[in-house]
Amino acid sequence: MRLYDTFRERLRAELPTALVTMIDGPAIGAKLLVVPGSESLGSLG
Repeated sequence: MRLYDTFRERLRAELPTALVTMIDGPAIGAKLLVVPGSESLGSLG
């Protein structure tokens, strides 16, 4: 799971990171990792 590995590594390094999870709509449970100055990982639909 590349998304979760990247998320964990960035949290441990105390780097700015956001994990977005869709909670309503057709793509419930979809996840997107947002990192400043970089491509996002995952998709919200």
